[in-house]
Amino acid sequence: MVRCSIKRIIKTIIFFIILILIIKNFPLSSQQSDINKFKLKENSSEIIIILSNSHSKIIQRLILFLNELHLSYNQYKKIDQNLLNNIPSIIILDYIPNKDFYNFINQYQINLLIFLNNKCQNCITINFSQMLFENVTYPTIDFNQNELKPINHTIKSPFKIQQLNPLIKLLRFKDILPYFHSQHKQCIGIKINKNISANSIIYVQDKITFEKINLLIVISKKEIYLSECLYSHWFIWPLMMDILRYLTSDKYNSYGLNRYIQIDIDDIFLGRKTNDRFKSDDIYALIRSQLFIRNYIPNFRYRLGFSGFYYDEDNEGDRLLMSKFLLIEEKY
Repeated sequence: MVRCSIKRIIKTIIFFIILILIIKNFPLSSQQSDINKFKLKENSSEIIIILSNSHSKIIQRLILFLNELHLSYNQYKKIDQNLLNNIPSIIILDYIPNKDFYNFINQYQINLLIFLNNKCQNCITINFSQMLFENVTYPTIDFNQNELKPINHTIKSPFKIQQLNPLIKLLRFKDILPYFHSQHKQCIGIKINKNISANSIIYVQDKITFEKINLLIVISKKEIYLSECLYSHWFIWPLMMDILRYLTSDKYNSYGLNRYIQIDIDDIFLGRKTNDRFKSDDIYALIRSQLFIRNYIPNFRYRLGFSGFYYDEDNEGDRLLMSKFLLIEEKY
């Protein structure tokens, strides 16, 4: 009886020791598992999330742009469990979020790109007629001449670049971006709060008050505001590449996103009722400019889009263009 009792006591003690060890190590194992999961999320954060309630033209163009760059992205109308399961590097919004959203952003250290549009309640609207235009001169080439020589072209523009900015050095322009007439009649921008660490990158000024309206702003090094009106101008795509490169500096170095040039000229046979139709001199200038660009980009070709319905046999420019189509890549 005594031996049996001793054996039972020993077994009971061993059981309790094992039980205590299991209970003691269980929280640590659970905590370690959560840490591993969090690390997994961090390592998988190489995608871009687009949050938008509306499938606007701006969002559609952005998606096409991301597809061209082969950058992975997902689109949601709001934050849900799928998004939380794969924390992204960048979230792109077409509205300014609330305080709770910023808490979420700060928790996971996510970068933001926010489009400024008519949804922005605290933004400023300015018409192009109210903007201060200034001269900007840049070197180019007149391809209408048989002998290609560099010339300086001067044009007025309202888009000013902040010098020594941390984000862009767009082509060779330091102070003002050239402006070619846009269909947009106004821009929506924002003032910079003095209490917030922010850098204005591109801005316009009121021609009477000289008030600065910011169209591209970097806030606290991880948040960028971009006015949607800039989407109507030639510089938006190299600008977007600079923005993505800046916001993904932990994923791409300064040479991580290669730049390629493709120039599409659509509806080349339109203009029957106007003076915009291609003339013979325009065709030869097009070919000369293409040959010039090939000095820098091997095998470069324009891509011409057209509908045969508008082709005019009686038009000399149309006939010449069709006779030279082997020199220029065509697309239907």
